[in-house]
Amino acid sequence: MANVLPGGSGRTLGISERRARRIPGTVAGQHRTVNQGLLDLKRLYWNTHRFRKGRRRGKCTYQLLKLELPSYDCWEILQCEMAQGPTQSDAQPMCQAALY
Repeated sequence: MANVLPGGSGRTLGISERRARRIPGTVAGQHRTVNQGLLDLKRLYWNTHRFRKGRRRGKCTYQLLKLELPSYDCWEILQCEMAQGPTQSDAQPMCQAALY
């Protein structure tokens, strides 16, 4: 019986006790390192998502900031960046100039 305390006392474990025994260590104390590229992607996604409720409903953060972009869809912005290529050194790409 996996749900009985060790030592044969016969008392079964509660749900919180089972969870505590199943998870080794504290999960909240474990931090993952996130590199700058992933943070940029998360920020782009979050700033282009449209609000579903409230007074900002139907608009994204960039629209509320009056930022002019060819599209407010994060995937289209990423495709625009990829299409322009990494070889432009002097001029910033159109989408990147609008975001930074």
